[in-house]
Amino acid sequence: MFTPLPTDAVAALPGGPDPVPSGTVTHPAPVPARLAALADALVDLVTVRLTSAADGTTGARHAAVAVTPRTPDEVVQVVLLAREHGVPVAVPGDGHGDEASRDGAVLVSPVALLHLEVLPVLRRAHAGPGVRWGTLVAAAARYGLVPVAAAARVTVVGQLVGADVEGVRAVDVVTADGVLRRTSPTDDADLFRAVHDGGPLRPGRRAAGVVVGVELDLVERGAR
Repeated sequence: MFTPLPTDAVAALPGGPDPVPSGTVTHPAPVPARLAALADALVDLVTVRLTSAADGTTGARHAAVAVTPRTPDEVVQVVLLAREHGVPVAVPGDGHGDEASRDGAVLVSPVALLHLEVLPVLRRAHAGPGVRWGTLVAAAARYGLVPVAAAARVTVVGQLVGADVEGVRAVDVVTADGVLRRTSPTDDADLFRAVHDGGPLRPGRRAAGVVVGVELDLVERGAR
């Protein structure tokens, strides 16, 4: 049910929480009735956009419902409603996925999943996939801590999911059945590996689910 989507499919979405108030549906182009029905079902839950883009090669139109949930629970509800309406769920790729994979899907953007908690006594941090890496590093630094995986990229998930790095204690994933699962090397290990080894983000691969949180190990500054 989960397929990678090219980054340009979210061109209508901003780089942060969508300023359009929840309860707003925009219709930039005609879309299939099932997508419109899903948008109507989601409108009181999350910000919704009905989008359509032309394939540069064939000229065919590719329609999608783009949503920006703000909590993991909202992601769960999006997935459950998509299942109810028979609409596949997609996550953004890196721009090299199959153009047709966007057609008829609901695209879950992580940009508004911005929760961040640093637990200095446990030397851990829990962050949403929309949190910028620099924000996490700055929050940990207030306690004299740094993430074990400290090479910077744009977001927490961009840094840690799809790369062979240390310091990922657990990943929270909403799977295709609409269940929020905590995965780790010892708990639901197969799903953890599917996510951590690049399942959701590599172009052309079916994603394991929608990542909604990452738990990271922290160490004292200078200890790495």
